[in-house]
Amino acid sequence: MEAKSKVVRGTVYLVKERKSQKESLLSGRKLQAYGKTASQKQYVTSTVYKGEFVNNKRHGFGTQVWPNGSKYEGDWAFDAREGRGEFFVKSKDDTLRMVYSGSWLNDMKEGVGVWYGADGSRYEGHFHANLPHGEGTMFYPEGHVYVGQWLDGKRSGYGTLTLANGDVYEVRADGNTDFFVSIKAGRMAR
Repeated sequence: MEAKSKVVRGTVYLVKERKSQKESLLSGRKLQAYGKTASQKQYVTSTVYKGEFVNNKRHGFGTQVWPNGSKYEGDWAFDAREGRGEFFVKSKDDTLRMVYSGSWLNDMKEGVGVWYGADGSRYEGHFHANLPHGEGTMFYPEGHVYVGQWLDGKRSGYGTLTLANGDVYEVRADGNTDFFVSIKAGRMAR
């Protein structure tokens, strides 16, 4: 008879002992190791994962927080971010800022998603291996908008660039150089 994998919900803390940097994996209860509690400041929490496990691997829905404050909340498959999820980083003012919301595959941005830049830029579209790839739209902080093709994180192929002042350009890009042809100058009718 074949044994079935059991889904378990819990919390895992990766803990480092300050003196020897020995790592210890603790599951399902408050931080305690070698008779010392975390409140006695003998141990420093490195990474915390709360969510579902299958066969001792993150699998299902869960949230992981890294020591630098970065946070992922979403789907996991066999210890990798996979499925739908959101990734946040800690800002200088100690708040969380969303960096990416979308599809993940094998711990990388893959498929359709939205990336948010620290400068206010935003990319909506397809990703491959963590980079814009395929069809997508980039909204630049200056108000410009590029709609078109991407290859390995660079504009590549055909697209349209609309400047903040309303000027519209057809773009032919090869990944390194953009070639522009003006197709309409002046304000766009809305």
